Amino acid sequence: MDTSSRASGPQPPSPNLSTTQSSLSHGSSLTSHDLEKSAVSQPQASSRFAALNPKTWTRKQRIFALVGLVILSMALIPAIVVPVVTQQAKHKVANDTALRIMPLGASITYGFLSTDGNGYREDLLDLLERGGNTQISYVGSRNNGTMDENAVEGWPGYRIDQVMAKAAAAVPRYLPNVILLNVGTNDCVQNWNMDNTTQKSTVEPSLTTNSTFDVGDRMRILVNDLLEWSPNTTVIMSTLILNKQDAVNTRVNDANAQFRDVAAALKADGKRVVLADMTTAAGGPNITTMADVTHPNDVGYALMANRWYVALQEAGQQGLLMAPDPTS
Repeated sequence: MDTSSRASGPQPPSPNLSTTQSSLSHGSSLTSHDLEKSAVSQPQASSRFAALNPKTWTRKQRIFALVGLVILSMALIPAIVVPVVTQQAKHKVANDTALRIMPLGASITYGFLSTDGNGYREDLLDLLERGGNTQISYVGSRNNGTMDENAVEGWPGYRIDQVMAKAAAAVPRYLPNVILLNVGTNDCVQNWNMDNTTQKSTVEPSLTTNSTFDVGDRMRILVNDLLEWSPNTTVIMSTLILNKQDAVNTRVNDANAQFRDVAAALKADGKRVVLADMTTAAGGPNITTMADVTHPNDVGYALMANRWYVALQEAGQQGLLMAPDPTS
């Protein structure tokens, strides 16, 4: 049998003749097939292992391997980064009351670092529509994202006092009946008048006239003004999402404690206010769903949408959602 067709490269040395003869003389059953197998099996094993070493690959083999790795990565990545809306949408919010929603806040509201610019808005729209709501619109003086109706009142980098100045112009103009309020992150990032007031606001001086005002007081004043500027509105007031910088996150926790007290007090006064808890413990973004230290990635934004949806359902169940006022 010609063994050259079964092994490439230099041929292995012939088996030791004296060893073979000795085996035969002792009555061994070694056959010609065994001789052939012993002569070629070891080099075959070596060549199989050598083929796994990239150093032995040809240029073409390396290119094929690289292409295969890219294809595999493309197949796996979408399963990791594509946001999944986990909240089950089964019921209409407020019996399909028309929802004219103003997303109000800073960069997270704007959708910063979401891949499509939509932030939480498109995921929330999907939840509402799957629940049976058919009269939904977003309003605001700005536009961002790939969705058809991408209006928003989000102002990256703005604190509560700065957002309040923008809301004073936008809310009376659009008269939303739902305001999704997520603001205060930049107060925490800048460590700006968190537990008292030592710095003055140039855009809303009234928020800094009292040295005892804290971040909770600014939020309370803002929410009361929102309710006055659009009489038929319900404010869905959110806690802040986590921050990956420890010092800032400590201030986030401080702000959230104050915001909870504010929401409870306003509700006790009969105001149309519902708290949307965005903390990790409640199901909001977690440390693995952040695009940077401050902003969520697409999955984190989808988790925010879930929390807004729960709060909207709560508002509907409590009879707090009213039809929007007609706009001029």
